[in-house]
Amino acid sequence: MAGFEREFLKSGELARFTGVSKDTLRHYERIGVLPPPERTDSNYRLYRASSVRRVLVIRAALDIGISLNELQEIFALRESGQRPCEDVRKLAHKRLGVVVGQIEALTQLKIRLISLLQDWDERLAGSSPQELSFLLETLVPESTTPKERTQ
Repeated sequence: MAGFEREFLKSGELARFTGVSKDTLRHYERIGVLPPPERTDSNYRLYRASSVRRVLVIRAALDIGISLNELQEIFALRESGQRPCEDVRKLAHKRLGVVVGQIEALTQLKIRLISLLQDWDERLAGSSPQELSFLLETLVPESTTPKERTQ
């Protein structure tokens, strides 16, 4: 990998270069998204310099919503000689659908909040500073409160 003079990095160095903790590196190793490192005679971990790129790829994939389990499957396919490119694309497309849904939900929430604030401003303008406006109660329509039973 460009920029590295050495073939191996200690776990602290890899953590520093990639911005993750040593615990995170061990977790990635345990679940199989980061290849197991070499070991020194003292049993210290020595990661190949190429691990920097792998960790950065993992972090970037997590940032777009691909899970560690999904990454583990993708890397396992690669390592077995298969081509998981279509699977990766499908994961990104699925994630896009989720994001679009979240944007739509947030847009609806924004519209509701704008309307709510306008209503609350009117209520506050029409009341005295000592009078309670019960703003929170306006969040629940009156038709949803139970009616008193008569027996």
